[in-house]
Amino acid sequence: MSRGRLMLRETMSAIETRLGSRQFARINHSAIVQLDQIREIQPAQHGDYTVVLRDGATLPLSRSLRGQLGKFMTGGA
Repeated sequence: MSRGRLMLRETMSAIETRLGSRQFARINHSAIVQLDQIREIQPAQHGDYTVVLRDGATLPLSRSLRGQLGKFMTGGA
């Protein structure tokens, strides 16, 4: 397992509820990130976006969750 990542056998909705939305955000069907670890959101092909974390990791941002994440980020997505 990579440093800084956690694997749980629980539904994503349950994890989201437990973590709360003040410090964490779901960015796609299989990833929840800590908001202060997001370095930037970059445009990708075909209107998609990529979330770049402070450690350089990149994750796809779901179109359906993009607006929700944008309200937390300076400048929005």
